Amino acid sequence: MARTMNEQEHAMKQNEILDAFQRLVVTQGYEQRSASYERRDLEV
Repeated sequence: MARTMNEQEHAMKQNEILDAFQRLVVTQGYEQRSASYERRDLEV
């Protein structure tokens, strides 16, 4: 069975992820970023 997706919730989560990544790149730099920082910033 295919999974249903709430498109509005999906778009909001996607924007949260992109915003968090952008904050990390600005504050830490692209080379210094890591998945652990990204997860912590997203509270995932």
